[in-house]
Amino acid sequence: MMVGMVLMLASGGIVAKQLMLRRLGAAESYKQIADMASSSGMNRILAVMNEPDTDLSHLWELRENDNDPNGAIEEWTLSESSPAAIRQELLQPCLPINSNLTDLGVFDGSLAGGGKVRSDGRGGAVETSYRLRSYGPDGKTGVFEIEGYTTQHGDTGTQVLSRTLLKRTLYTQDDIADPTHWGVLAGEALELGNSSIISDNSGHDGVALWMIAPEQTAVLAVDSSLSCKAAAANATDSSGNIASMLWPRVNYSFPSRSLLNQTANGHSKNVHSEVIEIDSTRAGKSTGAICREQDGSGDFDDCTDRRSEVKVEGSSVRMTLHSSDFCPGSSKGPCEIEVQSINLENDAVLSIETSPQKPIILRMRGSATRFNLSNGTLCQAQSGGSSSSIVGCSNPTTQARAEQLVITAPAGDGAKDCGSASGNLTISGNSLPSAVVLMPTGSVVLDGPTSMRGLLWAQSICAQSGLSLNISNTSGNSVIADFRKLWIHQSETDLFKFGRTLRRGIRGKGHDTFIAW
Repeated sequence: MMVGMVLMLASGGIVAKQLMLRRLGAAESYKQIADMASSSGMNRILAVMNEPDTDLSHLWELRENDNDPNGAIEEWTLSESSPAAIRQELLQPCLPINSNLTDLGVFDGSLAGGGKVRSDGRGGAVETSYRLRSYGPDGKTGVFEIEGYTTQHGDTGTQVLSRTLLKRTLYTQDDIADPTHWGVLAGEALELGNSSIISDNSGHDGVALWMIAPEQTAVLAVDSSLSCKAAAANATDSSGNIASMLWPRVNYSFPSRSLLNQTANGHSKNVHSEVIEIDSTRAGKSTGAICREQDGSGDFDDCTDRRSEVKVEGSSVRMTLHSSDFCPGSSKGPCEIEVQSINLENDAVLSIETSPQKPIILRMRGSATRFNLSNGTLCQAQSGGSSSSIVGCSNPTTQARAEQLVITAPAGDGAKDCGSASGNLTISGNSLPSAVVLMPTGSVVLDGPTSMRGLLWAQSICAQSGLSLNISNTSGNSVIADFRKLWIHQSETDLFKFGRTLRRGIRGKGHDTFIAW
């Protein structure tokens, strides 16, 4: 009898142990299902937020916290019905706002689709679901908290078998999602009048960046009946097709001049040893039209007109800067020429030899530098012709390549509005047929209706009389595409994103954190 009792107790212990192990196994199984639910929910949310067609890029800049009993932070619920609130939170205030987030059904929901994910013999189907608990941006990262649930439905209602909290940190980065979103015109102070961005070929349109301070976003919500772009057009006095291409950006920076330190194929920039100063009104006179400062003294004592550079026929003045005369000994790589000033009068023409192997950078000497081109023409000439005579302008519609001539101003007049702009660069008509202008602290002033092929980036652009900016190059590509091909080295590709961008989340090196509670 004693042996029987011992056997009964032993078998009972084994059964109890098995039941306990089964219960522990089921609990672990439920926990793993909850972990899977939170991870799968995170992936669903990330896929939607990274999808360019869902118009949810603005969410990367907002905050969400549905678990704060003292008043939830729900910036994600801001919509076009509260334009002042939403626009003042965004670095790109005119981003499309999707105010029906709940209709998307992606920020919480069932992963089982009504079916069971596990049958444990308890009668009710075991299902799984997730919910976004919070999200917060932190500089170049975003932190998500996703709840995952394992539940069972029965006659007595829904029972939570296990739940977990996933915390995941993602890196964020901005990308140009569409080739037409590059900034082909950009300025902090814009008065654009009846201007246009045009293209010889369809699909080359870009955006006109209005680079504003955070407090300026208030003008985008003065009248709730206006769309964001319409409000921006009013604020910049813009009409024509450029009004629809305006794209405000908050605390945005111009491309760095360091992009011009080498070409994409690795040829480094060379700096010409002389500073030049040009005034067509002196052509044929004792002083001469093109002067050089050779010793850094500030005296332009070498001004005699050279037959290969200056030709005067009656009232007509034609001048050429030959590629071989600048950065001598360097047949490849950009050549930067420091310029004191340029003044072209009475339809004078100044041609500059350029080529893909030796693009030319005209660097304004200081904040007082003036390029007054409105009564003349500064054009490109094809390099490789005779260096002993004047070279005519290349045809801007079939030959000249805008990216091969860059005008840059490391220091400009700093004008914050067109009323105070002195015009570091003054143009009119076809006075600058083809070029790239990069003047982060300078101003561009139009003296009349103007046509130009290229890119125009300046602190102040005063174009009330109307600018026609053609952004198709003679190569058949867009100017921005050829600019990137010539100037942007592969190692700098990620650094050069200038225009309307789409923010994306990228999985970093950190580990997911699962918290059971």
